[in-house]
Amino acid sequence: MEDERLRLVLVLRYGLDGRDPRKLQEVAQEIGTTREYVRRLQRKGHDLLRRESGHLARLLEDVS
Repeated sequence: MEDERLRLVLVLRYGLDGRDPRKLQEVAQEIGTTREYVRRLQRKGHDLLRRESGHLARLLEDVS
């Protein structure tokens, strides 16, 4: 459940659904939670992407 919310927060915050990016409050209202929870999920998503992008970069270096 939290993974789905994490994905949804990133999609809505950055407009990955083809619509305009939404503000914290707009996302919070859309998924029925608080701005603070949305902010925490966004931070968790950033950390995850940072960690995974480093792993991907190392894999790409090994290939070249």
